[in-house]
Amino acid sequence: MNPLMESSKSKASPTRAKDSSHKVSVAKNPSRNGTDAKNPSRNGTDAKAPAGNVAAPLDSLHPGEILKTSLQSNSSEKPESPDLFQYVDYRLFIKDFFEAKKRKNASYSASLFVRRAGLGENSRGYLKLIIDGKRNLTSHTIRSFSEAMDLTNAQSLYFENLVFFNQAEKPKDRKYYFERLESCSQGKHSKPIELLQSQLSLVSNWYVLAIRELIALPEFNEEPAWISKNLRGKVTRDEVKSAIKALLSVGLIKRDEKTDRLIQSESTFKIIGGVFNEFLQNYHLQMMDRAREAIQEDPYAERHASGLIFSVPKRVLPEIIQSINQFRDQMREKFGSLKEIPDSVIHVNIQAFQLTPIEKKTENKAEK
Repeated sequence: MNPLMESSKSKASPTRAKDSSHKVSVAKNPSRNGTDAKNPSRNGTDAKAPAGNVAAPLDSLHPGEILKTSLQSNSSEKPESPDLFQYVDYRLFIKDFFEAKKRKNASYSASLFVRRAGLGENSRGYLKLIIDGKRNLTSHTIRSFSEAMDLTNAQSLYFENLVFFNQAEKPKDRKYYFERLESCSQGKHSKPIELLQSQLSLVSNWYVLAIRELIALPEFNEEPAWISKNLRGKVTRDEVKSAIKALLSVGLIKRDEKTDRLIQSESTFKIIGGVFNEFLQNYHLQMMDRAREAIQEDPYAERHASGLIFSVPKRVLPEIIQSINQFRDQMREKFGSLKEIPDSVIHVNIQAFQLTPIEKKTENKAEK
């Protein structure tokens, strides 16, 4: 019943999904496709978003995938004045802000918006380019847009970090700006941020998904003391409570309507990397620590460790990874949905890496 954890390098759809209802949702069936949307640097005065860019700040996964994050309240709702702290997509907020202004005043226009932003008449189409994800905001235009929307100091700070979070190119930068968003939203009751926190918790702490698997055991007891004991005392009671809260929040567990007992929403699912890559790395490192402990502490018959080392042409590495993925999928299909009642939780670690130096590729981009 173990979930699959993998990074993602495939690119996002170049079109902005307008029918996704802009809310956090968790699909409970396994899938194999993910995204890793990239955005250009925040420097410059008119940063152009690449062809693969989408407005959604996290993985714009296809329907049916785990952790699909359109990340916004129902788009059919038309608030009189949109609350910035309920958004994790700055483009959607700008769109909703503009539409709200239009509903109040039919004469309100994109030209008026850009004039208030101090961008001049020649920038009339700039607002639409930003909303459509064809241009990115810069440090200068972030301040201009904040002024045009009459944002308070607290809102301006949140908006600035939200833009940088959405447009961040590197996982560590996305992590940094998300942490700043968390700080900016304290006391604002931001449901999207809270849901994002729950999602990130799944791949930030090894024990969250381990607790989900414990729930499948017939003798499961949701008392933190019991859970901590059955994870070898490596989890505190407070960590158990936070993990259960996160799992309930994203819908990976639920309460049985008749017994009120915690149960899994589905037996298997798959987490794709993308924006979660930085956190997935921590997850794998933590599980490697658990593997090291098992090798040192557990009887040989109760665990397994093996490896393979060989010299090969570097070009076959993708084939090796593909073979590992196929093996992992076979393991999931064979053991992930057994009819037999489970009595233990097992994690299988699989790594492949180079022992020889990795040459860094340098790109010489000719100016056009």
